[in-house]
Amino acid sequence: MEGVERLVVQVLYGGGLRIAECLRLRVKDIDFELNQTVIYDGKGQKSWLVRWCTPMIRAMAATATFD
Repeated sequence: MEGVERLVVQVLYGGGLRIAECLRLRVKDIDFELNQTVIYDGKGQKSWLVRWCTPMIRAMAATATFD
């Protein structure tokens, strides 16, 4: 498994996200300077903060498209 598929699995496992939360994730939701993301409308319609390790942020930045 490589590329985007690998990153999706890492985000699901490493961030504890549910599939729907992962699929709604946008590049602008990720704070690359603070290594964190706010997940909006998670389970129970609550928002919560996910902190990412540096290798995960690097993988996200390398895979993301900044359109």
